[in-house]
Amino acid sequence: MTGVSEKIEVEEVVPEKKDQASAQTEILPVTVRYDRGELMKDLKAGVILLALCVLAIMLLFDTFHVDITVPLVYQGGDEFSTLTNARSFTEQAWNLTTNRLGAPGIAEYYEYPTSTLHNADLLILKIFSLFTDKVGLIMNLTYFTLICLVALNTFGVLRVLSVRRSLAVMTGLLYAFSPYMFWRSESHLVLSAYMFLPFSMLLCIFMYTDPDYMKIGRKWPKDWRNWATIVFAFLIGNNGIIYYPFMTGFALLAVGIARAITDRDVRKVFRSLIPSVMIVLFMFLAYMPSLIHILIYGKTSGGVDRSGALGSAEEYGLKIIQLFLPFNTKGSWTLGQILDREFTNLEPINENMSSYLGVIAAIGFVILIFVLLDRRKHADVQRWQMIECLSVLTISVTLLGISDGLGTMAAFVTNLGLRGYNRVSIFLMLFALTGIALLLDGWLDRHPKRVKVMIPVLAVVTALGLWDQFGQRWDVLQLEAQEREEEWYSDEAFGQRLEDTEADGAMILQLPYHAYPEQGPVRDMSDYHELTEYIHTRTLRFSYGAMNGNVADQTVQQLTSLPLEQMVEQARADGWAGICIDRRAYTDEESEELTRELSELLSGRTHFVSENGNLEYFSFSN
Repeated sequence: MTGVSEKIEVEEVVPEKKDQASAQTEILPVTVRYDRGELMKDLKAGVILLALCVLAIMLLFDTFHVDITVPLVYQGGDEFSTLTNARSFTEQAWNLTTNRLGAPGIAEYYEYPTSTLHNADLLILKIFSLFTDKVGLIMNLTYFTLICLVALNTFGVLRVLSVRRSLAVMTGLLYAFSPYMFWRSESHLVLSAYMFLPFSMLLCIFMYTDPDYMKIGRKWPKDWRNWATIVFAFLIGNNGIIYYPFMTGFALLAVGIARAITDRDVRKVFRSLIPSVMIVLFMFLAYMPSLIHILIYGKTSGGVDRSGALGSAEEYGLKIIQLFLPFNTKGSWTLGQILDREFTNLEPINENMSSYLGVIAAIGFVILIFVLLDRRKHADVQRWQMIECLSVLTISVTLLGISDGLGTMAAFVTNLGLRGYNRVSIFLMLFALTGIALLLDGWLDRHPKRVKVMIPVLAVVTALGLWDQFGQRWDVLQLEAQEREEEWYSDEAFGQRLEDTEADGAMILQLPYHAYPEQGPVRDMSDYHELTEYIHTRTLRFSYGAMNGNVADQTVQQLTSLPLEQMVEQARADGWAGICIDRRAYTDEESEELTRELSELLSGRTHFVSENGNLEYFSFSN
């Protein structure tokens, strides 16, 4: 076996009493010392991988010609929440409160669980915010960093599993530039941050292949994997909101049950729960600021309603066919274009369309499904057990994600609020690519003379795989660069004019009233479009953004429900500086009527419209 066996000097410590089966199942030596020369080769390979990632990003996102300070996605969806976090980070330490949203109060997000359960990508946002206040650039750099981290972590894990460097580089590139990464993009940056999933897989392989892993006893502190597990649990627990930690815990339980059945030892199930408990503990610690706030002040808002999680789990469940079919490939590959015509008739089509694995991973998925049917004895016990583990994971996680599957059952008996079980597809892609890498690595071990020939072959296969996966990018970035830039510049100019018109700290009342968060679009105004003004200003306060149901939210709701003339009089008396209208929420007739009435009420006051016609402002005093 290559990789770890090439790069380490081994001091084997054989227990006094260990049967032959246990000896065969041990994946790594008890004590290892890295050979410095091999470690340097790994570092050089990592640098090459990073350089390839940067080159691919520059070519794929055309950074030579587009304005990199403009977000890659700018549609009023969840990416506006990320831009809001970036703006908060440029002005203050963290993002749980801001006095520039939720006027006349202060916006507090302690009762929004997702605010505290993805600290890893938030930390990257924060780091970039220390060097620039251009929020679009901050978000783009964070997204590009996530791609690189996925590739590097995948490479590192495969090297721990003794996979050849060339295969580890190939796998890292394919996994980092997945269709899932392009679909989620900056719209779902918290899901694009799947850089710790290779660690989740590694924990599962440890659990499946080594009977002594997580065994409580005197030797526990001497096993480096136990300490690594604590670090991995910390990272996993602070990433992917609740989805990636939950799915990691499920995967660990699945391999624990599989080992318990194979070894007839129920203790394996309990051992598999130990890393999951660690993950839950770190999630609890991450949620602690919210919990303390709620204990002190009580629940002050309506929060987020996920009471329909059962129906949503079914609607947003994984469809196995979607693992194999690219959607709207825009030139990716001819077969995909032909199949698109039929695929678009399948219902329901929603975010589960992001499940496409790519050609190479799709082949790996099929192979892993049938691995457990292979009852032959294999000479390379260690590698084959890892492949068996990946097969168990593939089948188990598929059953979790599919519609009418275990995820739907979990939604029926629990109140976790999970619904997008199609998101297991990014786990399945990792398992499939790793399975392909292990099989190829074993084949090269048996045919060492083919190694040099395989290097260019792997390069071509990787390039073709990336070409297939790159085709998914164009549907994620629904607005072309020119359109995105025009809208961004228009909003930026509107925000600048707002600040030129009103004094620092002035309160701006926004119409229409729209509760926060997750209330859905109103006509052409997306869910979070009313964050636009906050994103593009630095000194003004805005009514939107208070948590649904708290005092500030109720105050604005009551104020905006008054007849227009009475609302204007009351707003001026309450200290508001003016009214900002998002015209996308109204029909043309409604917008024209509202403009006419406000123009009459505020005759002679400052009044202007954004260049793209989406935003309109009426000042009360200037």
